[in-house]
Amino acid sequence: MTGTTHYAYLATDFGQSLPADPVAAVQTVASLTVTLSRAAAAARMEIGGDRLAADLRIGGQVFAAGDGAGQLWSLVDPAKGARLTAYRIEAAGGGAAPCIVIASALPLTPGQSYALSLPVGEPGAMPLAGGLAAGTRVLTRDGKSLVDDIRPGQMVWTDGDGFQPVLWHGVQTLPARGLAAPVRLRRGTLGLAEDLVLAGNQHLRIDGAAGPVLVPAAALEAAGRAGREFGATVTWHQLLLPGHRIIFAHGLPVESLWAPAVLRHGRPADWPADYAVPAAPALPRLAEAEAAAVLG
Repeated sequence: MTGTTHYAYLATDFGQSLPADPVAAVQTVASLTVTLSRAAAAARMEIGGDRLAADLRIGGQVFAAGDGAGQLWSLVDPAKGARLTAYRIEAAGGGAAPCIVIASALPLTPGQSYALSLPVGEPGAMPLAGGLAAGTRVLTRDGKSLVDDIRPGQMVWTDGDGFQPVLWHGVQTLPARGLAAPVRLRRGTLGLAEDLVLAGNQHLRIDGAAGPVLVPAAALEAAGRAGREFGATVTWHQLLLPGHRIIFAHGLPVESLWAPAVLRHGRPADWPADYAVPAAPALPRLAEAEAAAVLG
């Protein structure tokens, strides 16, 4: 039997950081942090369908090729490019006690922490690349327009570059869970006259000690200056402009779509063929950890 190679760890290698039901735990948080024991050692595991494709020795137990390997759950750490999948390994003839293992396509690093969340979207679909929630008003040549109604060719006001045309309008409707759950900036935050709802990885401009930078909305949540909301679904809108620009959503300066976040996973079918990918973002674009230092 041929199979796919995985590197397996005992669930107990993650200690108390791994709850009994991780999928339930990540329904109402952006991510769940688990830490692999420094003493953990990977066991090479071959899986074909829902069966072991080769013998597996782990935790003092031996399972034979053909024994059951049913998948229980799968969560991802987008920042580290890791996917952790739980399997229930069960001897076909009974006898040995079932074993829960956590597997990855590559060996994990002992002592390393992983921020796990639900996979966003369907396999092969465009990843969540930031976005403005449906109903957000964006400053355009026609006034404050609902982002839902903005079409390619419409002119959007940008900071320092005047009106610029929308080249592409992406729309994603996703479960409002995990990393796709919206971040709400309340009225009064950063001078907002009304609430603004952004994707956690949508960047907005703030003035840091060394000058203006772009920080993800998730960093404001981590700093206690915004809240994450979980629900059924949320619709995100992304506006692609020439280069990378600063536009205004409910009066707050936010980034237009940062194209590399989309293109590293493939070009959407309706993407403008002659689009020139910018060499750099409009302003320094900080990761959440870097933004935490700026936000204090």
